[in-house]
Parts: sequence; C-alpha cells; structure tokens
Amino acid sequence: MPTAAYDEIADWYEQEFLANQQANDGMADPDPLGINHALRELLGNGSGTCLEIGCGTGVHAATVRKLGWTPVGVDLSAGMLRHARGRLATAQADAQQLPIRGGWLPAAIAVMVHTDMPGYPAVLAEAARVFRPGGVLVHVGVHPCFCGGFADRGERDAVVIRPGYLDGHWTKASWTDQGVRDKVGATHRPLPELLHGFLDTGLTLERFAEGGAPTPVMLAIKARKPPFCEHRPSEWLGAHEHLDVGDDATGRSWTTQLVDAVAALLRRPGCGDGGLLRCPAAWPSARQRRHLVQPGAVRPARSALTCQSRAAVASSWLRSEDLLGLLLAK
Repeated sequence: MPTAAYDEIADWYEQEFLANQQANDGMADPDPLGINHALRELLGNGSGTCLEIGCGTGVHAATVRKLGWTPVGVDLSAGMLRHARGRLATAQADAQQLPIRGGWLPAAIAVMVHTDMPGYPAVLAEAARVFRPGGVLVHVGVHPCFCGGFADRGERDAVVIRPGYLDGHWTKASWTDQGVRDKVGATHRPLPELLHGFLDTGLTLERFAEGGAPTPVMLAIKARKPPFCEHRPSEWLGAHEHLDVGDDATGRSWTTQLVDAVAALLRRPGCGDGGLLRCPAAWPSARQRRHLVQPGAVRPARSALTCQSRAAVASSWLRSEDLLGLLLAK
C-alpha cells in the first residue's frame, strides 16, 4: 500500500488546521468555502451508503448523515482515520483499489482531496467501477483556476495569478505556511484536464458550484454513472423488468435475453450507438407495449438461445422502429 503523507501531520490537521480555519473565518460563517452548501445542493437528500473517498478525519460525515445517507469512508492514512473514529465507519484503503464490489454503490463524495491524489483520474475510474447505474459522485475540491502554487491569496480582495496555471504539476509552493500544501505538497491540474478525468471514465457531468468569496476557492462537480451500462445489459433492467415473460433454462429472463440481443445489434457498425440507450422510464406504457407485437407473431420457446438466435429473435419479434421506441432516449 502506498505511503500516506498525512500520517505525519494528522494530529496537526485535526487539532490546529481545522480549528484555525474556523477561528480565522469567524463564527459568522461556519461554512466559508461553501463545502457543506455544495454537498447539500449537489448530493442532496438520499438513503443508503455514501462513500467518502479520502475521508481524512471524517469531518464531513455529519453533513452527509443529515441528508439521510449512511456515511462510510476510506483513506490511506491510518493517522487521519484514527481521528475519524466515532464520526463514521472507515477502512484503510487505496482510493485506486476500493474494497467494494463493482456495480453496487449508490453515492460517493470526494472532498478537498484531488490535489492529494496524483492518480486522481484512476480514482475517478475506480469510483465509476463501484457505482451502480445512476450512482452519483460529488467532487468538492480547491478551484484549479484560483488555487495553486501560481496563486497568491495573501490579500483576500486581490488574488494574484502568476504563470503556472496551464502546466499540470506537483508542488509545495504556497503563499502561506499555515496550510496543507507546504507540508505534504499538492498536484495541480488545469480545469480541462480535471473535467476530462470524469468524462474519460464514462461519468456524465450534471451540475457545478463554486464557493469562497470574493474569488472562488472551491469548485464542486456532480457526476453520475449513466443509468444503463452498454456492456452489461442485464444491469439496465433491474427492478424495471417491464417485458418479463418468465425465465428460461439458463435462469435469465426473456427480457434480459431480448435486451442483450438488441444491444448486440445496436453495437454493430452502422446500427447506431449503444451509448444512446437510456432509462426504461422512457419506455411505452404496458398498454402501448401490448400493441408492439406483430399480428401472428409467436413468442420463442424458453430454451437456451445462442447469441445469433437471440439476435434473430429480437429482430423478428419486434419491428426495428419498435425496438428503438422501447430502448432509445427520450
């Protein structure tokens, strides 16, 4: 497991850094960077497990819990996790190798950690792996345009941006010796590179927020795993088995077989982009679906089907325009 730089500063971080942030910003604004506001707006109310990637001392668990989620956290630093006890359930783990099975997690947050993770694109890919279809990731981080070794924030009302933003780099350079960067360093990525990290994993960008005044300190991003996974059609249906007519000898419903076949057809060259498939909520009503069967069509026997026969059945049982009506986006 990689070495955790935060082990050496964990006590300082919990006892001094967090306390000084509150003291310096005053009690009039308990959320000076807008982190809690961003979590409320972008994560929102929900239920089930919400994983905090790089949870540190667990200071954001209370906000997540108030939103209805069950917070759990992973972090590489045993020192930071020691302070997280009592705030949330935790595990010591590398964010690029989460101890979570794929396709299961409904939500995750990553708060002020991306500059601590040189392999952040791989962290995003790992989050995408463990998300179930529709799973949400809320990234809250230092604003790449206004925070970094190139930015002098010594004067609150006159932030100075020097050359260096356009170059991705790791640095300990900082305008203050009271922060984290001068102690453990930070990785800077220009805004396009950061956003491409989400898109390259297949996550869909939904909303954004900024925080801190008068010049933003924080940038928040809400991304979602598409409701359908092109490579695993059985995930698309879940509880939406609208066309289910029973199970075959293989234990897979006819609905799953049909969608597998349609997906295979759409992925063939010239047959459309499988990535266009969207949520079953756009499918026709039950009454409309009954009229999609061609007059005189005979349903196939519920026996094990080869890939080729499934494709043939799918294309003959429903007209091509009906298949698109069932499966394409609204």
